[in-house]
Amino acid sequence: MTENPTIRDEPSDTAVLKPSTCLIYIPEYSNEQFTDILRISNIDLNEEDFYGYKRNRKTVDRVSLWWQNQENIRGNLERLKNITDSSSTNLPPLEKEQIETFFIQRLELANNINQDIRELIEKLETYKKRPSVGKFFFPNKNSTSVEDVITRASGRVNSYSDSTKIKWMTMMLAVGEAIIEAERDINPRDLRQKIAQHAWTEIINLIPHAKVSRRKIDIIDELGIEKRELKRALGRALWDTERKHQEEILHKKLLTQVEALGNKSLTQDFETLYKATKGEDLENLSSLDLLSLQNNIWVRLYHENALEEEY
Repeated sequence: MTENPTIRDEPSDTAVLKPSTCLIYIPEYSNEQFTDILRISNIDLNEEDFYGYKRNRKTVDRVSLWWQNQENIRGNLERLKNITDSSSTNLPPLEKEQIETFFIQRLELANNINQDIRELIEKLETYKKRPSVGKFFFPNKNSTSVEDVITRASGRVNSYSDSTKIKWMTMMLAVGEAIIEAERDINPRDLRQKIAQHAWTEIINLIPHAKVSRRKIDIIDELGIEKRELKRALGRALWDTERKHQEEILHKKLLTQVEALGNKSLTQDFETLYKATKGEDLENLSSLDLLSLQNNIWVRLYHENALEEEY
């Protein structure tokens, strides 16, 4: 998404920041360098737990993949920052505040991980500068600390890559960019109502497909598709009287089925989203909240086995 950062032979003592995102710079990934870091650690990649699972290898792989994926990580953070810096009058304050808060949290965590990697590089450089005799007699002098940094970094990468956070990243980028790129001004109430109608319609349309699919269908699409669908939704007119009548009949039928599942949270979210399609309670519900409701409803329908094919 963005250009690779300038490659430095050695990290300096002071963290180098990329002005556009303030993401701490780390050199381009080198398999040789990462292998050297592992050599001065106590980590046994082939160690297995009771179940035969190689947890150490998973721990190391997380850090390696994070390091290799810097371009995409930086690119997504830049896109979030561009949304928060936008002067577009279409982006309501509530949506902008939520995206900005999310960006700050993601940037802080990403910087912590990159700082861990810088620390690993510095430890490797320190080790290389030690006299050969010292390496021979004390080969693992700083191995525990290296292992600790790798473990800490891996845990942070795992948190950053949490599936819920990834979905939020997709929603933040898709919603923010779709709103900013809208061809005409839309007031916050109409904007949210259109997204609510889109979210509701998508659930209704996906239910038949989910019931016959052999795999679980995710209602939050990959970023490009999600953004394109939201832009189309914002370009459509709100439901007319006839469409409202049709959806009301469908709503009553589905509500009976949803209530029969006995999941109060599901029923509450289902009703909140439907009310939003009618323009109700939209003052404190952002576009992101509405898509979150959609996702929660979908996940709970699966959890209640409501999307299994009926024979």
